[in-house]
Amino acid sequence: MTDPLSITASVIGIVGPALHVIRILINDIKEIRDAPKNLGDLLGDLELVGTALESVESIEEEQWKILGRATTDLAKATIKKTKETLEEVDEDLEKYSQKKKIPKWDRGILGFWKKKDLEGMSAQLHTCQGSITSLASTATLHSSIKNAETTNEMATMVSTSQDRINTSLTAVEQRLAEIERHLKEQRPVEVSLEPDAEDVSARAAREREELEAARHLLQSLLAQVQKVSEDAKKNKSGDRDYYDILFGGNNKGVQLGVNEGNMSGFRFDGA
Repeated sequence: MTDPLSITASVIGIVGPALHVIRILINDIKEIRDAPKNLGDLLGDLELVGTALESVESIEEEQWKILGRATTDLAKATIKKTKETLEEVDEDLEKYSQKKKIPKWDRGILGFWKKKDLEGMSAQLHTCQGSITSLASTATLHSSIKNAETTNEMATMVSTSQDRINTSLTAVEQRLAEIERHLKEQRPVEVSLEPDAEDVSARAAREREELEAARHLLQSLLAQVQKVSEDAKKNKSGDRDYYDILFGGNNKGVQLGVNEGNMSGFRFDGA
């Protein structure tokens, strides 16, 4: 017999370590004195990713089942890629967190010629945050639709979810195009002025993998939202703004039994 908590437990088993790395990173950055603004911006990105991951922990077992195995597997892959990204950032900042202060020379490096590296990290974190937030909102959409009181309210929920996912998907596509362009333009390193040029290319290749995983997840979520919308429309297709009440041949005079409130939207007909 399948463990009813297996999906939730397996996801939390991935989310927990990722959140742990985020907490370490946030503490390390806060302890660095005189850190450049780039790192301050990175701190905000980390906090947003942390919030997104915490929202995934609140997804219930039934909601994972509705999302389906394929989407759940894509979600796990994306969260794993997120953890790998966080670990890369942690490795880059480890020597500074140990000293609690960035030396003047290293501070210049972080502030200038490594600026693109930090911007790349930030872009990766934005990808993580966007895809994970879309995952959480799509997971809860099914129950939200059930609680919708009107068709318009339901349509608004679906539209909002679609817009959120499409925005994240557009950002992913744009970043993928940038990475592909970078990798295509990158020549084999013979004599490089930048000592870590190879590392930058390797990071770009890893980011491409992460972006492709995020794109697959977002496309799957978009299909999920479309399915929710179609199912909801089918369920609502029988709803009308009036109700027929048939009294057979006795259709004259007052036909009410007990009326304790106002009534509207009813049409009284004979058989």
